[in-house]
Amino acid sequence: MEVGTVRRSDDGANLEARPDGSALLRLAGRLPLGWCGALSLALSRLSIDIEHGSARSDRGRWEAQFSIRARDSGRQLERVPFLALAKGPRLEGPAHSGPQIDDYRLDPGLQGQAAVVEIYGADRLGFLGELLGHFAGLALFPEAMTITTVDGRVHDRFWLRAIGGLAPSPESLDALEASLADLVVGRIATPA
Repeated sequence: MEVGTVRRSDDGANLEARPDGSALLRLAGRLPLGWCGALSLALSRLSIDIEHGSARSDRGRWEAQFSIRARDSGRQLERVPFLALAKGPRLEGPAHSGPQIDDYRLDPGLQGQAAVVEIYGADRLGFLGELLGHFAGLALFPEAMTITTVDGRVHDRFWLRAIGGLAPSPESLDALEASLADLVVGRIATPA
């Protein structure tokens, strides 16, 4: 794909090649619960990194854009079925012990609002998918997110809600806080 070329599809996915070897992936439309975790884990299996990006939902209709890069210079990104991967089943990521983070910040939000979680840590292939899978295991899903990777370091922010778009309950916030503390590298896991 030539630099500046945009591959448009009727299904709401667009891909634009960039001069630095990355590509800008844009997705729009109704996407299923957990779509970003499914997409990011599928991309990690294809050795494609999500370097930066953002996504926001308005009542189930998503607008997302991600800067992606194939680790294999021979991979033809224009042949990847991005929307099918986002709508497909959630795959297991690379074999790791789960997401490990350096630190986090949790803002529970005001009553009725999404909880905001900021994550800091070392990036690796599959990190985003594992993190989204971790949240899904707590029945929390992003309504918006920003993904930032600079020099191999991650600073990601997620606005999380419960199923049905509800604000997280105090119990789910407590479980989220405890689980995030357990993910911090070098911290001793809390007893169950």
